Amino acid sequence: MAPPLPGFDQAVLDQCVGCGLCLPACPTYQVLGQEMDSPRGRIDFVRNVAEGRLEPTDGIVGHLDRCLDCRACESACPSGVQYGRIIEDARALLPRPSTESRVGRLLRTIALRALLPSRGALGALGRLLGLVRATGLDRLAQTVLAAPWARRLAPRLAWAVQLFPRARGRPFRPTATVFPPAAGAPPPSRGAAGPARHPPRVAMFRGCVQDVLFGDVQRATITALTAAGCEVVIPPGQTCCGALLLHGGDRRAAERLLARNVSAFAGTTGRAGGPFDAIVVNAAGCGSVLAEAGELLGTPAAHRFAGAIRDVTEVLADLDAADDADVAGRDTLSDEEPPPERRRVAYQDPCHLRHARGVRTAPRSVLGRLPGVDLCEPAGVDTCCGSAGIYNLLQPEISRALTERKVDAILATGASVVVSGNPGCLLQLEAGLNARAGAAAPSVLHPVELIAAGARARAAGTASGRPS
Repeated sequence: MAPPLPGFDQAVLDQCVGCGLCLPACPTYQVLGQEMDSPRGRIDFVRNVAEGRLEPTDGIVGHLDRCLDCRACESACPSGVQYGRIIEDARALLPRPSTESRVGRLLRTIALRALLPSRGALGALGRLLGLVRATGLDRLAQTVLAAPWARRLAPRLAWAVQLFPRARGRPFRPTATVFPPAAGAPPPSRGAAGPARHPPRVAMFRGCVQDVLFGDVQRATITALTAAGCEVVIPPGQTCCGALLLHGGDRRAAERLLARNVSAFAGTTGRAGGPFDAIVVNAAGCGSVLAEAGELLGTPAAHRFAGAIRDVTEVLADLDAADDADVAGRDTLSDEEPPPERRRVAYQDPCHLRHARGVRTAPRSVLGRLPGVDLCEPAGVDTCCGSAGIYNLLQPEISRALTERKVDAILATGASVVVSGNPGCLLQLEAGLNARAGAAAPSVLHPVELIAAGARARAAGTASGRPS
């Protein structure tokens, strides 16, 4: 018998009654078919280690590390088991495997603790990535490592190179801290969230890699919100959300970043006394951990902060402008104007938006009202694509197996565009689709990129004298 391991909440562990309804929802169980790689099996490991019946061996920790922390089991669980909390507690409290490379652990710590929270370091990384792309080294490496012999000899390296990010536009450097509602934006009225301000004011969370790799998504977020009649404010002093640190077991470092963000957004938390209606997030993984700030930090300010977190699609869906599809630029077409070209668009739920936050309807509501969009859903839309932060680099075999399934499902829809609201999902889906379909692969976009394109088209039509 090992000594009991302190730090676990026994009441949370005891919520699991072992019914097994989580098993079909678990991506790693789907791929590996082992009880030890299911939520029920992992909870049993943790409970036995916490109570001293098992030693926390490398094998046990390995089964826990194979979890994507996608939280699909929470959606399936009838008992309300807080599985995300259990797996994150385990990673924070259990020793790392003795087989783990010290160099790899050091590099990961430096990247997550020093690189992501530093806008200066991220800017330098963005310039380096730009140089690699400009010289064509990324394309050369992808071509060489896509060969069958390379995939046999170095499968992990080949997959990592396929995931090399393609930047979406130039890096985001905000030209202002306040962006007013767009000219001609519809006046706000009462939405699902209650009476709106005139105009509604929202604070935008920037994140970290979003600025470097997804500059167009950042700009599209501002365009979509201002076209819907919002005033968008970007508070200074914000930093990385800490999600990758939290999921990797470095809870203290994650809490320090959360505390910095709570401080940066102080006074932005809600209608009751705060000057902002919401803190808007356009990355599902960030939104999930930010919404848990109250539970993690335990302060009144952190609870107010967490309660104000909204996904950008939630805000747009709550506004009457979004309900009327004005945010997408639905023009009143004249007899001479052709209807918009129709596109089949597949929506893929980010795991932490669907399962951790429970946001399912808002993205579909907004996207379904866009002119010319035929919205469809791939099979297994509630299953992880295999990205899961840096899981795709740490567990490439499982990650790739999940991506292959997702690619099959997306291509079966015949969609020309795939939409998902998380940067990791966008990179993973794009890599998988490009590897399979090449130039014929569907475009992979964030929802706000479609929404903002419609808003710009509406603005251009208004300027040219077309009815709106």
